[in-house]
Amino acid sequence: MAAQLRALRDYARNNGYSVAREYVDEAESGRVADWPQFRQMIDDGGKATAPFQVILVWKFSRFTRKREHAVAFKSMLRRKGIRVVSITEHAHDSPTGKLMEAIIESVDEFYSENLAEEVRRGMREAASRGYFLGSKAPFGYKRIKVSDGVKDRPTLEVDPVAAPVVKEIFESSRRGNGLSEICKELNNQGITNRGRRWQKNVLRYLLTNGPTLAPPSGD
Repeated sequence: MAAQLRALRDYARNNGYSVAREYVDEAESGRVADWPQFRQMIDDGGKATAPFQVILVWKFSRFTRKREHAVAFKSMLRRKGIRVVSITEHAHDSPTGKLMEAIIESVDEFYSENLAEEVRRGMREAASRGYFLGSKAPFGYKRIKVSDGVKDRPTLEVDPVAAPVVKEIFESSRRGNGLSEICKELNNQGITNRGRRWQKNVLRYLLTNGPTLAPPSGD
């Protein structure tokens, strides 16, 4: 991101552009709603007197990954006399240039969607083989690496320190204690949730979605 921003600034300076404003979104989501700076840029471009006439982007895919979004937003901007210029994918403002731009955007969209599908397929396969996909193990487990051919993959094993706490939580719930009572009981005993005080929402998640490594015994 920093390298792209630096290249954009250099391009603007070397080509005589005066930068009115920089719009930078860190989110990688494909949803436009997740790009507040992008939405602000579109809103600014739609004003009666827009603060810019050209939008510089690193690649057309950095403007938007969805072809339908690109068509809609660029058409709106074009009506205001505003062009979107990629500093690495040169497409002239001509019928041929617009065709090349459309082809580039279509290829980018295909690559993005195909990559996302490959990632989802890989995650489903890893999950089906018992590997853990999250970055943080749920309370009661430890995240460890196991060998899978030439790769090390994460999986879960019972945390012997936390397991008795999980068992006590389930048993307390079975005795009819509510979330507030269980929280109070744990906190009063100085039992923490990885150094933090227990909260009702954390307990609710553990009891409904958390580990069942220590269910209450039948005795």
